[in-house]
Amino acid sequence: MTEIEEVQALLSQRLSDNPTRMKDQVLELEAHFARLTTILAEANSALDTARYKEMIAQPKDMTVFQKEIALDASVVAEREHRDILEGLCKAINQRVILCQSLMKAQSQERSS
Repeated sequence: MTEIEEVQALLSQRLSDNPTRMKDQVLELEAHFARLTTILAEANSALDTARYKEMIAQPKDMTVFQKEIALDASVVAEREHRDILEGLCKAINQRVILCQSLMKAQSQERSS
């Protein structure tokens, strides 16, 4: 299973109502977050490199509009990979914020 598939599987799991289990779920996601940000940086670099290679290979007689369309079409796979990674990083951030809010609410309920 790839790192992306593993994170997708973790994010598809429902958060536990048990505070200890919820904390474990968040810690597991946070552990993947650092790795995903590294992979995201690599994906951004790959996208930039692919765009540059395509840009210098384009014929001079193409219009600016034609060049942009050709450039976008040539880096679809790189952009898709980068977009998936960005989405996962955002989803992890949102999950962590949600868990923090839920744990705070649970803590306040117990102290009342």
